[in-house]
Amino acid sequence: MTAAFTESVVEDAALTWLEGLGWTVKHGPEIAPGELFSERRDYGQVLLEGRLREALARLNPALPPEALEDAFRRLTRAEGAELTSRNKALHRLLVDGVTVEYRRADGSIAGAQARVLDFDTPENNDWLAVNQFTVIENKHNRRPDVVLFVNGLPLGVLELKNPADENATIWSAFQQLQTYQQELPTFLAYNAVLVASDGVESRVGTLGAGREWFKPWRTISGEALADTKMAELQVMIEGVFEKRRFLDLLRHFIVFEDSGGGRLVKKMAGYHQFHAVNVALHETLRAAELRKPAGEMAETGRYEAGARPGGEPGDRRIGVVWHTQGSGKSLTMAFYAGRVIREPRMENPTIVVLTDRNDLDDQLFGTFARCQDLLRQPPVQAESRTDLREKLQVEAGGVVFTTIQKFMPPSAAPSPQPSPSGRGRHYRGGYEFAGLVERARQLREQQTPTEDLMWGLLRHQQFMGLKFRRQHQIGDYIVDFYCHDAKLVVELDGAVHNSDERSKIDLRRDAFLQGLGFSVLRIRNEHLLDDPASVLTEIAEALPSPGGRGEGGEGPLSLRRNIVVIADEAHRSQYDFIDGFARLVRGLHRNADRADRQEHSSGLRRLHQRL
Repeated sequence: MTAAFTESVVEDAALTWLEGLGWTVKHGPEIAPGELFSERRDYGQVLLEGRLREALARLNPALPPEALEDAFRRLTRAEGAELTSRNKALHRLLVDGVTVEYRRADGSIAGAQARVLDFDTPENNDWLAVNQFTVIENKHNRRPDVVLFVNGLPLGVLELKNPADENATIWSAFQQLQTYQQELPTFLAYNAVLVASDGVESRVGTLGAGREWFKPWRTISGEALADTKMAELQVMIEGVFEKRRFLDLLRHFIVFEDSGGGRLVKKMAGYHQFHAVNVALHETLRAAELRKPAGEMAETGRYEAGARPGGEPGDRRIGVVWHTQGSGKSLTMAFYAGRVIREPRMENPTIVVLTDRNDLDDQLFGTFARCQDLLRQPPVQAESRTDLREKLQVEAGGVVFTTIQKFMPPSAAPSPQPSPSGRGRHYRGGYEFAGLVERARQLREQQTPTEDLMWGLLRHQQFMGLKFRRQHQIGDYIVDFYCHDAKLVVELDGAVHNSDERSKIDLRRDAFLQGLGFSVLRIRNEHLLDDPASVLTEIAEALPSPGGRGEGGEGPLSLRRNIVVIADEAHRSQYDFIDGFARLVRGLHRNADRADRQEHSSGLRRLHQRL
């Protein structure tokens, strides 16, 4: 008696939380076959047919009855040899609508997409939660605890266990869901989300997912983790099954990966991926300064979810998403790409996925290639700089993978010749003059803190893959930092350079270097110490690259404004210049937006403050 009462309390609590979100609640026996308010012909019928027909008519008022009947028929006859493939086929119908044909009055055949769900206006859908919903299939009689119907389709199942029973744990509920998949495949062919709970712990997952992929949902609105005093089941229900969030989850955050050999793996975003992508989309629209249609108020609020204030409308800078290792970075990027592609205000954007290594390029490309349904198109890889430029000449659309090396400037001219007065042995691109080589070595050993900082940002080819040298002799001079390939000299100037006499020397020195074909960039020490990211941006813009301001540029790779660059940086050594790197990407695509994504080994970080 106590155990039964305790289990019913968990069930009643779940229904109460759902009712608080606007779901209508009914008890299974009320709508069972043969009852006064029955909504089913028999226990083998898993759809609520009347609600589905009403929803199709309500959402598609322009379609004639025969088209609505065609849509209904297609929804009730799922294609596929096994459960996951049928689930995928039905999921596409839910997201994209049902392709139907009908005959016009003049006898011609017309085609249309019949909407099954209204994703834009949740209240236009029918929301029903039913407990103790009996299903009989292939002589198996089962009664899931709570079934969630949207427009008559069973899209969610909650299996609840008695917390007072030591043998009835959350994993007992999980195992019961596995039994349903084996015995009730018709019922679960429509399923989007499975929830297992014992009243204390709760986990959410998908069809075919193993125990390790049933995860907690730790937040409701995404702004902060839920109070640990709240029941996990309440957090799960209010965080996942709030109407708009549930529709977003179904539409944008479920993917079927083809792992080869026709084997499908269904995956769903975790709470951190769901909210990070929604924040990134919001920031993308802000960065692109894309407004709502005329007559509507422009969005001014911010979807925080840990985001830091910053970023002005139209500044083309989206932000940085930090990940812990193993948190699903690749899928987060795919979900983000799919979300941006489907956003109408982005006007069918082109996605450029930028990595710094070929192995990362192949790895991410593989993930995206397995998620083509989410992206609405197959991704492609740019084989060369020229190929990248050609692939970006499309009018709209496209998902292009490339490595950062394809953004490098073309080969620079040969090394500069020494000044006519030069004598002595050859030394790293110059000639040894009296004492200059030794003096350069001394300067390297006695670097100032500012020079140490700059060298830390530029050394080991970590900045754009370019090789910089420090305290390097060119002709009669020793320059602070020098890149041969980019023909760039960077000078750090302290207070001593403020005098008139030293300014004249600097002018003569710069004229000499420029006469050899170098660009000379002078940086104030205090500027570097105050804002190293801005300094890196200045260096990037001085490079002779397609979007830079240096001489010899090829012009921007594309003039379109709806190109979104996702830059994946995987090395901790590159953290110091992520701002400058990101802005360089923006410079290369002068009219593009970007989202930078960074993997971190020790914790989930909030959106990068300086961006």
